[in-house]
Amino acid sequence: MTTTPALSITRVELTNVMGHAHLVVETGRVMILRGANKQGKTSFFEGVRSVFVGGHDPSLIRAGADFATIKLTFSNGMTATKTIKPEASTVEVRVPEIGKVSNAQTFLRTLVDEPIGVDPLYLIHCPDKERAELLAKIGADDDRRKRVR
Repeated sequence: MTTTPALSITRVELTNVMGHAHLVVETGRVMILRGANKQGKTSFFEGVRSVFVGGHDPSLIRAGADFATIKLTFSNGMTATKTIKPEASTVEVRVPEIGKVSNAQTFLRTLVDEPIGVDPLYLIHCPDKERAELLAKIGADDDRRKRVR
């Protein structure tokens, strides 16, 4: 039996997203994002989350900027780019050898099974067994993502 490797985000690029004028992060299998308060950790995750959940949230646009862009690159070369302007947001997904995906937002929603988000304070303070189960669940999502190449 052959399996398709899990799909993962390998690069995140934020432009004019909340506190970030321009930020590029190359990700790995496990990524730990840490820093002092008000350094942009939440902004980073809100930007990534917005690509998957859709909708229009102009509050993500950096103060003084005309637009914001979040570009995700995946392990299979696929890219998802969300552009947010004050009046509307657009999402474009491009898959290598196929090109632009129609119904990009619907397609992106199929990549995640449940709402995206973890309460970091709960994760820190919950019982060890529950923390282990939550972390295992995050890692176990690989099986569900095998359907996407």
